[in-house]
Amino acid sequence: MPRTDDFEVWIEVDGKRAEEYEERVNQINNEKEKKTMNTCFIPSVAGKNFSVVIQDLRVDRTSRVSARCSVDGSFMFTRLMKSMKDDSHPIKVDRCQLTADTECFFRFGAIQLSDDAQTSESDTELLSKLGSIQVLLRFITDIKHVERPMENFAQVPRTPRPVYERKKKGGGHRTELGQEVHNPVSKWRIEWKLRDDLPKTEFTFSYAPEEWLKAKEIIPRSSEPEGDASQSQTDYPECDFLDEEDAEAFRQLMERAKNKRAQIVKVEPLIPPPGAIHSGEVIDLTNN
Repeated sequence: MPRTDDFEVWIEVDGKRAEEYEERVNQINNEKEKKTMNTCFIPSVAGKNFSVVIQDLRVDRTSRVSARCSVDGSFMFTRLMKSMKDDSHPIKVDRCQLTADTECFFRFGAIQLSDDAQTSESDTELLSKLGSIQVLLRFITDIKHVERPMENFAQVPRTPRPVYERKKKGGGHRTELGQEVHNPVSKWRIEWKLRDDLPKTEFTFSYAPEEWLKAKEIIPRSSEPEGDASQSQTDYPECDFLDEEDAEAFRQLMERAKNKRAQIVKVEPLIPPPGAIHSGEVIDLTNN
């Protein structure tokens, strides 16, 4: 599970923690920056809402911490972690503030592809972060309440631009805005300063359809009996470079080829067993 001695972060879908695969931890430790980076993969389902859950595991919470979440490279929300050491409940966030009076739920969606490079998304940095949820935890100071409405709203577009099919990477999912909820922001907000002298902790979840993760062998495939109906859903890595219509046609073609190959009767060459033919002996194979 993605956690350090001090913090733990996970993603929930339908109220259950998403399975995590290929967890890795890397460290940056130099004069400019000290950061612990935790990464893993999780399966996603288009149309399903999800939540980001953050837990502070520290016993001593004298030093306050903020959590900043970005999804697909776009800012989603910021939260101030709890200061009471006897409160072990995590912070669970399932929506973002889109405008001064509107919130939207987080929802997995499918990337829309286009063959028109001019109308497609051109931000290379954003394209490289599609299919990722990132939470950055930082120590803060000078916390104060100010009478000024929230201004830092989520930056996820209501209608994201399509992705040029030749630039598509990953499993083909992105985050979209779900159901909208009316919720005006408070006239008060909390402000703080970030402490650059203390370490940072970062959690990154790369999400994709389960079949894509299996095709990439990120999720081990369970042993299934030959001819099982679930095999008809097998995906192929080549589908990553095709739009949905062409990918489905490719799958059907590969399945037909697989079925035809299974129907071919293998003809073994006639090789007499050792000792059946003696030197100088001729066998008549003609039909009389």
